[in-house]
Amino acid sequence: AVTRKAQYIGSFSVCIDVLTRKSSSIRENLSVLKAGYNHGRDILLDISLTGITVTSSQHQAVIMTHPLKMISYATCDPASCLFSFMSRDPTSPLHLQQCHTFRLRTPCQAEELNTIVGTAFRAAYALQ
Repeated sequence: AVTRKAQYIGSFSVCIDVLTRKSSSIRENLSVLKAGYNHGRDILLDISLTGITVTSSQHQAVIMTHPLKMISYATCDPASCLFSFMSRDPTSPLHLQQCHTFRLRTPCQAEELNTIVGTAFRAAYALQ
């Protein structure tokens, strides 16, 4: 597992039934988050072959956990030091996912986190 410090900026729902709508929805919502992203919550991101766990940096309380098999997409915006991933809640409709966004200290850290998640996907797939 790999653990990184970050700030949790926020989450929003994305309807993925139409691909073009998915892309524009993500861009629009990320623009809103970027506008106010100076007030994030300090957290720890733990990335492993089983998934992504987000804990509070002060009390180590679990804020959210997402199995890797429920994560459909990860991306970063190095210019804004942002990293995001999309996951499906098993209790939600299939066409609805949540996009979770985090701010890192540097553009390189945002890119590194995106690479780590991609590597976890490939390694978990290879182990199947």
